[in-house]
Amino acid sequence: MKKILKTIGILLTLFILGIGIYWFLRKDIRYQSVYLVPSDAAMILKMENPFETIDVLTSSDVWEFLKQNKDIAELNQQVLTIDSLVHDNKLLLRLLGSADLLMSYHPVDPAHYDMLFIATIKPSKSIPVFLKRINKILGDGYTISSRVYKESTVYELLDRLNAEYYYFTIVKNKLLFSMNHQLVEKSIDEQNRMTIGRDLHYIDVAKHVDQKGLLALYIPVQEFTHWLHPFVKNKSLVGQLNNMMHYAGANLLFIDGKNPAIRLKATLNDTSRSLYTQMIQCGQSQLTSLEIIPSRCATFVNIGMEDFQRFYQETRSLLSHEDQDQIAEYRELLNKKFDISIEKNLLSWIGDEITLMQTAPSNLGSYNEFAFVIKANNAEKARENLHYITNQIKKNSPAGFNSIDYRGYQIHYLSFGRLIKLLFGNLLEKLDKPYFTQINEYVIFSNHPQTLKNTIDDHLSQSTLAYNPEYYNFAGNFKNTSNIFIYLNTPVFYNNLQTIVSSQTWQNMQPQRKYITSFSQVGISMRSKRDMLDIEIVSNFVPQYEKQEPIYYQSIARPKPKPQPDTALFSQADAREKYDLSFLNEIVIHDLDANKQEVFYENDVLKYEFRLKDGLKHGMFKAYYENGNIQIKGRLNNGAPVNTWKFYDQDGNMIHEKEFD
Repeated sequence: MKKILKTIGILLTLFILGIGIYWFLRKDIRYQSVYLVPSDAAMILKMENPFETIDVLTSSDVWEFLKQNKDIAELNQQVLTIDSLVHDNKLLLRLLGSADLLMSYHPVDPAHYDMLFIATIKPSKSIPVFLKRINKILGDGYTISSRVYKESTVYELLDRLNAEYYYFTIVKNKLLFSMNHQLVEKSIDEQNRMTIGRDLHYIDVAKHVDQKGLLALYIPVQEFTHWLHPFVKNKSLVGQLNNMMHYAGANLLFIDGKNPAIRLKATLNDTSRSLYTQMIQCGQSQLTSLEIIPSRCATFVNIGMEDFQRFYQETRSLLSHEDQDQIAEYRELLNKKFDISIEKNLLSWIGDEITLMQTAPSNLGSYNEFAFVIKANNAEKARENLHYITNQIKKNSPAGFNSIDYRGYQIHYLSFGRLIKLLFGNLLEKLDKPYFTQINEYVIFSNHPQTLKNTIDDHLSQSTLAYNPEYYNFAGNFKNTSNIFIYLNTPVFYNNLQTIVSSQTWQNMQPQRKYITSFSQVGISMRSKRDMLDIEIVSNFVPQYEKQEPIYYQSIARPKPKPQPDTALFSQADAREKYDLSFLNEIVIHDLDANKQEVFYENDVLKYEFRLKDGLKHGMFKAYYENGNIQIKGRLNNGAPVNTWKFYDQDGNMIHEKEFD
């Protein structure tokens, strides 16, 4: 009985205290602007103090640089005009003051979206005066009329010069404004529904979003993906985003007054079965593969996890029945034909980190280099099992493995490409019959052996991100562990786009080059905590006032790449200076299983041909001019020139002979 009375006493005390707090604070209790946002919003942008925020944004280093862009310059002038209009009118300034401004983006028909603005204004008897004086404030080019919609007076402002209407009204000390009357009316309808403001997912995100940023962006993911859908070719990605999370909220701020950062929180969808959700929910780890990732890296995606076997099982469960049947068939084939166990020979040594990376083209011509790095939990165990796998497939498959030694590292060719699909499904569908090597505890796969050679070169010369001070200074903006970490070296990544986008798109991008590449490094960190996803996006801002070549952040230990000839292997005038045949080392072997390789000019004339043995250039080598005449011929022994080599001019006349041991 005493416990019950004590509980009632505590409840009464809390009730009386709550009443007191209410009466003390009631003057500051406000109706939230988000309550008036119609439920079909695709995006909601909020500024606590819009005029102060605009001042900070327009005075930042980033904005000062971007103003060189014509479109940004025009926007800047419009912002300054509005700012001047408000500050020059004491009545407007008194009404708007330092109150918050909310902007939301809504569909107005199947193909178009429009904006709704909601500004908190100070309770004032001056509001009717303001409405009467609006023509005087804006000038003679405007006329104003009004009508009543559900007990609210909607004002219609006509810009006679541009023949455009603007609509506004006042609801609960909120000024509603839009160029579409339907949005103003839908906002009036929403005042008692409060759909978004009462959504539990919105509330979860809103209470985590840091209000100390310059502005906050809220994204109702389902509505946002409807807007995004027409702009994305891969519709499945849009669907996965929709299934992955309910709501997202972000803040924009500047680090050290210069570098922009976005802090984003999102509520995860517990019922989602997407690959990305499973990656996020499989734990976190530190990024350690930096000693493998070259400084000339354009971008990499690092996936951390606590247990790869769990990751493997989770991702397998997401596959279609057809893919699962195919993988079951691969497993049986590996087991019965090659005596290879997925669990024992593969899963047992894979550690807590995998990384996908793309680098700038080097001696692969214009082709971007792609590689996939797996961190082993035990380097020797990985080496033993990979050696076992190579031997088993070599004994039981006519294609088998060919291996070559490069600077002390073995490069192998995995003819059984389905092994990669067995492990990673569609995540690595581009790796068909890949090459691989191992550096310490890292196993690196690629579609091209030259990429692995370049990776070995970068590692040995310490031209990797592990020795890159610019990268380390930038990475200090992030926490040490993550579920997923994405990095872009923007100047290099931008240059790589030339081989991906159409020529017209590439030309259209050129005027914006310096503005894009000035955000020289971009990092995206994803970390999960229960049902929330914490995303940090930080950019390093380095203005590029003149058009520059891509920044590679190369170590001084890395030798400069040798220039590649445009057409012939070398011009006739330079021939006498190049009899050492050093260019042979830069010729890429496309297929280690082949016994011959031919390469052609763009006009389909044969450029050079040579024989192969065990993955090395071996036997007769011939190079040709674009007119089809012989340029060089000689023999190679395990990649090295031997015996007599002959050199010819473009008319087919021999101009030099050179003997090799």
